Amino acid sequence: VRDATGKPIETLDYFNHSSNSLILPFGQYTVELLTYDTNLIELQSDKVVSFTLTEHNPFKHIAFAMAKMDSSQVTVHFDRLLPEGSQVSLKTLQGHLIPLNQSLYVPKAYGKTVRDGSYQLVVTLSKGYR
Repeated sequence: VRDATGKPIETLDYFNHSSNSLILPFGQYTVELLTYDTNLIELQSDKVVSFTLTEHNPFKHIAFAMAKMDSSQVTVHFDRLLPEGSQVSLKTLQGHLIPLNQSLYVPKAYGKTVRDGSYQLVVTLSKGYR
């Protein structure tokens, strides 16, 4: 939450100790959604919303519209353990890398739930390995 000058409001006062409701004095504000799972959620509204609180309009409901994307679990199994420090990722068509997590119980496997689509598997081995 930022004030009319764009300065972040450092101390937020929550109504009834609920993280959903803020108490703000009259004025102009901007709320920005800072983090969400871009891999599984598509933001359908603006990421930044401006609003004004006045004596005649003291309440404002701000909602960020999102849609859950169709997703699937991807699991990659290797025939042996990868060297310590190796990374396994999926590369999107836009060039973004999505790291896959090593399985806790099957250390030769890496996986993640990702948005349905086409990906390229990228394995980066530790220095000294090919």
